[in-house]
Amino acid sequence: MPLGTHQKMPSTRTIAALCLGLFLIWTSAYAQQLSGRVINRDGRPQPGCQIEFYQNPNAPPLYRLVSNGDGFFYLPPNPREGQYTVWVRQGQQGFPISVTIDVYGLHPSTFVVTW
Repeated sequence: MPLGTHQKMPSTRTIAALCLGLFLIWTSAYAQQLSGRVINRDGRPQPGCQIEFYQNPNAPPLYRLVSNGDGFFYLPPNPREGQYTVWVRQGQQGFPISVTIDVYGLHPSTFVVTW
């Protein structure tokens, strides 16, 4: 190395910030947030639908969601896997649908309402 030049070592803060950033990227990649959509028979989104996921009909729903303006709804990260009865309601209208949540996602993820 020529005289008068030196190589600057990264600071501890820089290394810590880099490690924290990598950790956050890694955890967000593994946090699975599932989504679905409510549409009508014409394929139009149905905003404002109440969506309730039940595993036991005698217990309160595990998840209560509302579809957004585009008909989409989002489950919390890493939902419990299993079979669910989902009630989709809008006003006085409603219907049940059977769904599965597994390692591959929500099946089916599009709910077609008949109103």
